[in-house]
Amino acid sequence: MITLESTGEENMRANIHFLTILLAIFTLASCDSKTKTVDACGDGFLDPGEECDTTVGEDSCASLGYYNALGELRCTPDCQLDDSSCGGRCGDGVVQVEEGEECDTTNVNGNSCQNLGYEGGSLTCLEDCTIDVGGCDGACGNGTLESGEACDDGNQELRDGCYECEVLAGWHCNQEEPTFCYRTCGDGVRAEYVEECDGNDFGGNEYCPEGGTRILCTDGCKFDFSMCDGLCGDGVKLGLLEECDGSDLGGQSCHDIPGFDGGVLSCLPNCHFDTSACSELCYVEDNFSPCDPLVEYECCSHNDFPSTCTAVGGDDPVCLQTCVDHDDCGWSLFCSAASGDVCLWMDCGQGSLDGDPCLVGDRPGSCVSVGKAMDEHLRCIEDGTLAAGSTCNLDDVTGQLSIDPAGMCADGLCLGQNGGIHGQCVSFCDALTVYQTHVDPCPAGATCLNTSQIDWNESLDDGSVNPNFNFRTPDQGVCHVWQAGNEIESCDLLTGQVIRGPNPGGPCPAGKVCAVMKTDFVQAWASLIGRCSTAIAYPFAEGTSCGIISGAPEDCAAGLQCFVADPFNTDNDTLACRRFCHAPAAGSITDAEANAACAGLVDGSGNPFVCLTISRFFTHDRELPTFGTGGDQVTETHPSRLGFCVPPPVN
Repeated sequence: MITLESTGEENMRANIHFLTILLAIFTLASCDSKTKTVDACGDGFLDPGEECDTTVGEDSCASLGYYNALGELRCTPDCQLDDSSCGGRCGDGVVQVEEGEECDTTNVNGNSCQNLGYEGGSLTCLEDCTIDVGGCDGACGNGTLESGEACDDGNQELRDGCYECEVLAGWHCNQEEPTFCYRTCGDGVRAEYVEECDGNDFGGNEYCPEGGTRILCTDGCKFDFSMCDGLCGDGVKLGLLEECDGSDLGGQSCHDIPGFDGGVLSCLPNCHFDTSACSELCYVEDNFSPCDPLVEYECCSHNDFPSTCTAVGGDDPVCLQTCVDHDDCGWSLFCSAASGDVCLWMDCGQGSLDGDPCLVGDRPGSCVSVGKAMDEHLRCIEDGTLAAGSTCNLDDVTGQLSIDPAGMCADGLCLGQNGGIHGQCVSFCDALTVYQTHVDPCPAGATCLNTSQIDWNESLDDGSVNPNFNFRTPDQGVCHVWQAGNEIESCDLLTGQVIRGPNPGGPCPAGKVCAVMKTDFVQAWASLIGRCSTAIAYPFAEGTSCGIISGAPEDCAAGLQCFVADPFNTDNDTLACRRFCHAPAAGSITDAEANAACAGLVDGSGNPFVCLTISRFFTHDRELPTFGTGGDQVTETHPSRLGFCVPPPVN
């Protein structure tokens, strides 16, 4: 189950009312109360085309990836970075073998597929300046299944099930490119190089060295010598065959066991060490948290399995629990043999939709959108059995063992407020189609909502910068179940027409206006599907000052919403009733069709209003949100189509 919170996917944690969020952002954005309208190098503002201005800010040779971390990064008079004293780096086109580079951008250092033993094809250089032979022809290990190959996972590792393009005993491989192999402890076939035994398959090593019945196999596919004579159980540790025996620990203590720094060591009946009372030596508690692979014992164990600091799929290193099979990983995670026997999320394939069935290892799940809208990323979340409309627990139980499916949502999604305890299980609907057709497919007593919102949390829980700050969350449609007396009547924010509720196709009922969707569980400030909400007795006209108070009636008349009055030219503390408009897909303020919705509205100098996407209201330069610097910078490509008519920037 995944929890959808009121300010975005999985990074939104603050349990506060929208007013508090909005006012906090208004206060933050108002720190620079004067809007800069002229680009000039040397004014201390970072303008388009400038790499720096006056200072290099938080950048340094080290932060930009240069090998000479002690070099001095400078800002030139023409506002460009001077990295001349930083030395080289991966990505500068020069192969620096002494720094471990095999290649750099298009420079493969004179290598070719042929001199590396392949028949032909072309080499490419990966982002980490290592050579990629995936484009080479006719060779095992290029990730492409070719004639005579049973598998090809793109490497020659022994422990991942595919070696020299043959499937190892005890492994199963699919026919994808590259091949994905997996194994199952308990299937009765010993997986070579990983399992000591499996069921009755001991690889020819089932006999006791000094007599006795036979070696047994544990549930974890390891040897158990407890039935062997003169070995386990006689109270005397025997050489290297036993870690311990009874009270004979071989002089070892918790301090001698790698990964522990204290506590009480004991011996299990199968003559393996029992470290359950030892104190673990580790520094990073949570899985999927950033870590340093050079620090020994960096990651804390989970589910009685050690965790490792590793990079998967070219991403930065994170702590990941190791595993033997899927059940070791806990709720919504699977054991990936291809990634080194670690517990991972299962991603849904390209073209998947919210609610599509999927498998988490061998357990049924549902695809759920996560991250930014522009990521188009869906994750397989394990299914429970709770029906839509049922009360669910908002606690994140990802990776926990012994979770009862009866307490988890059938479609994997529990909708609830940030920091809350309970939410509501929901089923999925196609919110974009509902908006286009004004036909709601949800069952009676439920309304299709688009939960898309702007991520307004500037920092993550650990205080680090939120990479999704100001970016839009996915268009995720959910059937929100409501109770009689608290009906959710949906409407089109641009036309005011009712979608689900009394008088479909007409205006909202008397005393209500079509306003931004707000419920107990979601505030969809990036969606064009609104809610018929109670208004004050005499709603305000366009441009009138207003207020946003959680749970209070709407201040503004039909077609208007109380929001930031003039984001380009004043601070964000001033609110006014502003007209809805359909912002262009690219987020521009010069789109004639979008600005036509603002016809008749002008500022004090007679300048016509423009349609501004809500995605640009709280960025420091009122442009589309960005994250990162240089070649790693990411810019919003899927801004909200919800916009407001506002005064244009004054030059």
